[in-house]
Amino acid sequence: MAETIQSEKLLDRLKVQAVHHVTLVVDSLDRSARFYRDILGMRPAFRPDFGFPGLFFEAGNTQIHLIPHSDWHSNTAKRCEAEGPDACHFAFEVDDAAAARKVLEMHGLEILRGPRQNAAGWVQLWFKDPDGYVIEVLDRSGRLLSEQTGTSGTN
Repeated sequence: MAETIQSEKLLDRLKVQAVHHVTLVVDSLDRSARFYRDILGMRPAFRPDFGFPGLFFEAGNTQIHLIPHSDWHSNTAKRCEAEGPDACHFAFEVDDAAAARKVLEMHGLEILRGPRQNAAGWVQLWFKDPDGYVIEVLDRSGRLLSEQTGTSGTN
């Protein structure tokens, strides 16, 4: 592992450009919206129709994505596990999702979902870090998933 971290080869690691967003499962969208907007001063951001409720807020180039939990439990880890990779994750923006997938697989990381093209046109994929935290890699380049991988990416 230390050899990989210290390696100077550009092809054996991702080129993370930024932390794009953090997704939080919340008990009340209204209460959380008031907190992020009215207390923290974050601006509401455009959110495509993903087929489930939620809100986006932004500060600079970083967003908070709020998703309501349908059946509140006291244990956050259980809620996150029940919601799947869309919930309780953070995202890194990269310039090439197909290349990112190859790097992740080269390091033996299992791709939980993706690559897929979302409603906003971004290419996304999800995997876990060594502690089990779900990480999303997203490519907002505008290149279609089929151009990057030769697939439709529906998973």
